[in-house]
Amino acid sequence: MAGYKAHLATGMALGLSAGIGLVLFAVISLTYLPLIFVAVIIGSFLPDLDSDTGIPVKLLFFVLGIILAASVGYYLYDEVEASVYAIVVGVWGTFGSINFALKYLFKRLTTHRGIMHSLVGVIVAILILNSAFLAMGLQIFDSLLFSGAIGIGYLGHLVLDETISIVNLSGIPFIPKKSLGTALKLSSSSLRMNIALLVIILVLLYLNGILITG
Repeated sequence: MAGYKAHLATGMALGLSAGIGLVLFAVISLTYLPLIFVAVIIGSFLPDLDSDTGIPVKLLFFVLGIILAASVGYYLYDEVEASVYAIVVGVWGTFGSINFALKYLFKRLTTHRGIMHSLVGVIVAILILNSAFLAMGLQIFDSLLFSGAIGIGYLGHLVLDETISIVNLSGIPFIPKKSLGTALKLSSSSLRMNIALLVIILVLLYLNGILITG
């Protein structure tokens, strides 16, 4: 399995290549290039969210905690006009809930090299992000562009992991690692998980359809 620096380098290379390619083919203007570059890099770290000790999962919940805590604080101050004490409790309570309770639950429900390291994971990530971008008010072109860029980074991570698995660095030539085939799998070994994923994909497709037509 590739390390943090390898995935960062791959994400940067893919992001730059994708951005320049889209500009050259006149799909996007030059102002979009930095956004595509960052989106691909972000996507290149998403599969490792299921690693309990990885940097991506720590960064995700920290950033998510800050964003939601700030949103709660703003809501309590501007809409509710709550007291300073209530705002402080709301902000720190939200941040703590995200970084401790929610992160703990996420770690319990996920296993490294699980379904997030799969082609299905790429599809689910793109659909979730596209629906989120549409809900935020982005135009269809922009939402598809950014969610697709993140998907490219996500897929690049999986391809790199699979490539590293082919090469055994333990000194035994031509014998692949046991992890070979775990990064680009099409489904889970669990029937329940596969059914759940199918339902999730159908729901997300329906949600995307509503957001696009509505």
